[in-house]
Amino acid sequence: MKNQRLSRPQNRQVSPIGGDASAAMQEKQGSIQIPKKKLYSYLQELYKKKSSRRENALRTLVEEFETNVRYEFAKNNFFTLVHRCQNCLKRSSALEVDLALQLIGLVVLTLGAGDNAHEIYEESLVFLPKLLNSKLSHSVEVLECLSIVTLVAARDFVDTERTMEIIWQFMNQETKHSSYVTAAAISAWALLLSDINICRIGHKKWKELIPYLLKQLEEGDEDVTAASIDALALIFEKETRYSNALELYKSEYEEGAVRIFLPEVRRKCCRKRIYMSPNSLLNKGKTKLMNKYRSIAKETKAGHYHAEEELD
Repeated sequence: MKNQRLSRPQNRQVSPIGGDASAAMQEKQGSIQIPKKKLYSYLQELYKKKSSRRENALRTLVEEFETNVRYEFAKNNFFTLVHRCQNCLKRSSALEVDLALQLIGLVVLTLGAGDNAHEIYEESLVFLPKLLNSKLSHSVEVLECLSIVTLVAARDFVDTERTMEIIWQFMNQETKHSSYVTAAAISAWALLLSDINICRIGHKKWKELIPYLLKQLEEGDEDVTAASIDALALIFEKETRYSNALELYKSEYEEGAVRIFLPEVRRKCCRKRIYMSPNSLLNKGKTKLMNKYRSIAKETKAGHYHAEEELD
């Protein structure tokens, strides 16, 4: 998923020493597919009560979808796959939750845009937001799954906006999230923003969002700062394409640009010290320039200014 923020389970089997090297290489390259009948057996394993059997089936299906294109299998079984994954999210281990979320995203990516993927999108918006707020230890994985499903399956701006609003509400909670989760939420929101016309976003949302991102630049966390800069840069890039989108927020726009490209002024206190202090380099330069203009004006009025004189 986006930026590979998930820690993929490293449980792939290693070929024994002295085994068939060529077969191991083929398996590593993903050229060996699980037979269709056997693939269905792993689907049936998702119905088992024993968690370890479901985990093993999920791991195998995730690896299969990662290494091979199983479009027909996804097309014929997407409904069952998603509902089995949803069941795994309710009563399972941390690993099982992570694998189930990965599998949902991979199934949608395999299907591509269309009615089947959109059905998964509608279903996901029922249980993923609840999971986002109930299992905070899996917030990053849920955000990645939610953003990928929406990016692929959303039919229009309304669909995308629904997910963006869910993510925004999560970002803007009074409870402070960890920096890792905050960065993932900002990245997920920005991913969806990249796919829409920002003119469709209401001015009220911009009034909340831009100050929020600017505030994150003051936190000093590397991941959050990077995600916020990416989001602001995307907003500014889109603003140049839709020039009237942020017209009402020109001051925030300019402040954001300064604080992105001048890291030393990301903190308001630093910005005040560097730019607004009476003894700052900027103010000293302005004073010197104003004195020069006053001197020129006086000399001109007295008739002592010559055309060949130039500003230093």
